[in-house]
Amino acid sequence: MARRRKKVLDGLTAAEGQAVLRLLLERHPGLVREAEALAVEVGSSVDREAVAQDVVAAIGMLSLDDLGARAGRKSWGYVGPGEAAQELLEETVEGHLANMARLADLGLEDGARATCEGVLLGLYRLRGLRGHEVLMDADDFPVETFAWTLEQWLKAAGPSKGRRRLDDHFADVEIPDWGWLVDRVTQDTR
Repeated sequence: MARRRKKVLDGLTAAEGQAVLRLLLERHPGLVREAEALAVEVGSSVDREAVAQDVVAAIGMLSLDDLGARAGRKSWGYVGPGEAAQELLEETVEGHLANMARLADLGLEDGARATCEGVLLGLYRLRGLRGHEVLMDADDFPVETFAWTLEQWLKAAGPSKGRRRLDDHFADVEIPDWGWLVDRVTQDTR
């Protein structure tokens, strides 16, 4: 039986794939417009539900062991459980927040909004969670980070800065108990 040769493109790292794309576009400038359109399509097609599930899962995986490794006596001083919990929790969303800002900066408003809404939805789903080992030490994390995330999206660079707003359906249906918070942050940011 002949062995099937693995396709080289499938085995490239992200950096190698990016280098191949750049070379391809340099050699075939007629493809630049199509590549740009595909980039906009990909950057605009963020799955809000997947982001929300990722936020909930990342926080759900945090344990007392994670907290114990971060809290306590350190060579530079003492880190309390609340501070350690806050740091751990912030790290679970920071990648999504960086991506949200990047998409907004590129003018990919749909992707930036979907990322923001996904983070908000994930945090909203954590609002009443009882007994989570790390959240107990930073119980205000969901509501505070919800407000901060929304504020960051409203203030993010990009062509729609100052005109952004959450979809009414999202605010009314997906996060109804925190509509007041959306209103407050939106008013404070304007």
